[in-house]
Amino acid sequence: MRDLRHGNAYTADLRRRSLQINRTCAKKPETCAKEGRTGAKNQGHLRQEPGKRKGNVRKNADICAMEVFYAYEADGRFCRLDAEESGHCCRVLRHRTGDEVHVIDGRGTMYRCRLTDDNPKGAEAEVLEAFPGWGGHPYRLTMACCPTKNNDRFEWFVEKATEVGVDRIVPTIGERSERKVYKTDRAARIALSATKQSLKARIPDIAEPLSVKDFIQKGGEGLKLIAYCFEGDTGRISIQEALKAYNGDDITILIGPEGDFSPEEARLAIEHGYIPIHLGASRLRTETAAVLSATAVYLSRPEGVSLPEPSLRDPSLKGPSKERSGAPENL
Repeated sequence: MRDLRHGNAYTADLRRRSLQINRTCAKKPETCAKEGRTGAKNQGHLRQEPGKRKGNVRKNADICAMEVFYAYEADGRFCRLDAEESGHCCRVLRHRTGDEVHVIDGRGTMYRCRLTDDNPKGAEAEVLEAFPGWGGHPYRLTMACCPTKNNDRFEWFVEKATEVGVDRIVPTIGERSERKVYKTDRAARIALSATKQSLKARIPDIAEPLSVKDFIQKGGEGLKLIAYCFEGDTGRISIQEALKAYNGDDITILIGPEGDFSPEEARLAIEHGYIPIHLGASRLRTETAAVLSATAVYLSRPEGVSLPEPSLRDPSLKGPSKERSGAPENL
């Protein structure tokens, strides 16, 4: 058998040396200078602080670190947070009166605000600047998707479609659906969280469930697509081809359940103007097909609304930021 004693001793020595380096880096510069440690490698405390970074590195880091809160009430002058958002802002992140925060109204506008009340059960902030259309996209996408038997998979679709960009999600119940009942409360919370995470100001609407036939008969405007495994020659085209040939803004995509649409549902969709499409040669799960469809729309319309450069400060600092908030520009 291989003797591991020398290896264990070597590992222990590395750990001991690592601890010594950490203690050295924790010392003040003056102490290191007295001990003769003037090399940059031995002075971890001399690393450039986040607030000192310049150019695109600073801008990208600020975007990645940006915290966004949702206001249930925003009138253009003040924003008010509910108990959950207030607790996260004031108790978890320890924001205090005078701090600058970024708040969305869920309808498409982001506000740069100054906190005026740091009550963790009901915080309020004064609006300093508004950014309409912040994080938006140049199309209106409705995803009508049948809920999956495993609810977690459908919630994964809601999260990822929100991150990519969707305006309305309609859970549809098909004749072959394994899940006949779906509650939207949890999906709405997931959509809110994904909206903030992906730096958007508009929360997608989570509609109440409808049958596939009822949804089709309600009609709709713009481009209407149905992903269905039609038998025989039905003239299906790729989703990329369908999107490329369309110059409008309104898009509706219908995704079936695990057992696919019934022939009657597919026939009804075509009669109401839906175009049969395919998503490639692979056989995809319902939630995968839905996310892929939303992604195809997102990539076909690259001229999205740009994000404004956030005016952020070092998270360790308290008080309002003194940096100038720039106008919206491409990142």
